[in-house]
Amino acid sequence: MENDDLVVEVLEVFINYILYGRQVYPKAIFRKRRAFSTLVYKSIYPPLNDYLKSILGSVRLLKRLKKLHRVEMIISRNEKMQENYIFDIEDLPEIGSNDKYLIEFEESIRKSIVLLEGRLKGLKALEEGDVNFKIILHTTQSAYVSLGEDKELEEFSWLKASDENPKERDRATLLPITSAPFVGLQIYTEEYV
Repeated sequence: MENDDLVVEVLEVFINYILYGRQVYPKAIFRKRRAFSTLVYKSIYPPLNDYLKSILGSVRLLKRLKKLHRVEMIISRNEKMQENYIFDIEDLPEIGSNDKYLIEFEESIRKSIVLLEGRLKGLKALEEGDVNFKIILHTTQSAYVSLGEDKELEEFSWLKASDENPKERDRATLLPITSAPFVGLQIYTEEYV
């Protein structure tokens, strides 16, 4: 498996786990699946899976181009930002070159999942209301143009993000979540008060 595919698979696991743990969707739409030799939660809800498939396809493309810097998953309630999960991504040389069977890699991911689960339980519950999320990819302008020209991604509309409320970040508390050093991920959250 290529580095880019491993990063995408790890991101998919973490995103699903956050959506499950923060109860952005009802727990009934998640099923336990095996990934990285451990049980994780994965959505069975087609609209959510289609959205994630489009996003993760873009992540894969941008990783291959070495143009992906960060992925953000913003959880909002009634259009007010509640939490922002930030995945800083580093381009690493070949994953598993000294780990033929990816044993150390999988152990690292399992530890990251356990840390993620513990951190999510430590966050205050999201308030009732219209809770939703969006994912933002940080890339270059040339890569942004490439996304719009990619035939596999033509069904998905891409918009350039703008920081509409820069003062929102003033009320954020930064909390490290976990890392996945074998794939070059540092994960932290901004919790808004």
